[in-house]
Amino acid sequence: MELRRPAHQNAARFSAFPALRSIAGDMGVLIGMDEAGLGPNLGPFVVALTVWEFPGQSTACDLYKALSDAVSPEPVDDGRLHIADSKQIFSPARGLAALERAALTLLHVAGAEPREFPDLLSRIACGSEVDDWMSAAPPLSLPLECASDAVDKASDRLRHSLGQAGIRLRHLCADAVFPRLFNYGIARTDNKAEVCSRISLNLLKSAWNPGDGDAFVICDRHGGRARYDQLLSTTFDDHFVFRISETPELSRYRLGSSEIRFECRAERQLPVACASIIAKYVRELSMRMFNAFWRSHVPDVRPTQGYPGDARRFADEVASARTALGIADDAFWRAR
Repeated sequence: MELRRPAHQNAARFSAFPALRSIAGDMGVLIGMDEAGLGPNLGPFVVALTVWEFPGQSTACDLYKALSDAVSPEPVDDGRLHIADSKQIFSPARGLAALERAALTLLHVAGAEPREFPDLLSRIACGSEVDDWMSAAPPLSLPLECASDAVDKASDRLRHSLGQAGIRLRHLCADAVFPRLFNYGIARTDNKAEVCSRISLNLLKSAWNPGDGDAFVICDRHGGRARYDQLLSTTFDDHFVFRISETPELSRYRLGSSEIRFECRAERQLPVACASIIAKYVRELSMRMFNAFWRSHVPDVRPTQGYPGDARRFADEVASARTALGIADDAFWRAR
């Protein structure tokens, strides 16, 4: 069952991006996908995806090695970009600058140069839009915390490295699902894991179809889910899904001559780490906008990241304002 926006909302939410048509025979495609915001009660659940072309047909292309003069999986002070699981780059205590530098560099290299949020969503997202009440908050000017020239330098360095290696960041996209649509999915399925997986695979389908060209797809494992064959079969309904193997660490499937993997700690792979960075950046910008909106109505309310516990505190502190504004529960609080 496909998760769809309710009839009163934008029916084109999952409209496809331009398909990845057949590529040159001497090029391979790697796709990495990851999410942010699975646990919170407030703000969006975000999934992001990056698509890379590289020379040769091998699925073992090590992008960290190929781009080692521009990126590093560890924090360094030599000007290279720190690309890793977003949890290693960002924390509220450390601030947004390192995550923002990485995210904006990737966006610039992919051809999107956002100057504001939520305009960023219109450039990279699969129909995503902030809830109507959030659009009342002033847009955020980007970058927020990192220096623009640092992004420019990192972008030039990454472009040069990609050119030298014959690699291309072909496509970058995301889907930010705010509480109303998320809750709609929960109401239809009564299963949070199902909703999250549907959102993720719908995003993958919007960017790639097995009939458009072969790819090697790496996804972070969706919580404790180990089986994905039925979900893949439902999403890609014209293609036979062959289950290669399923273990506690790794689930592998073949669609035609393409392979899709769901693995633990998939952020070790650069395409997934980049997706993790984009998803987290979109999530953090969304929460900055969320907090700005509520502080305009409740000036003394402390900002929140939306996680359980603190989310309940925040909800209690803005309850009177929310009632006065007529904001419904399902537009504010994620049911699960």
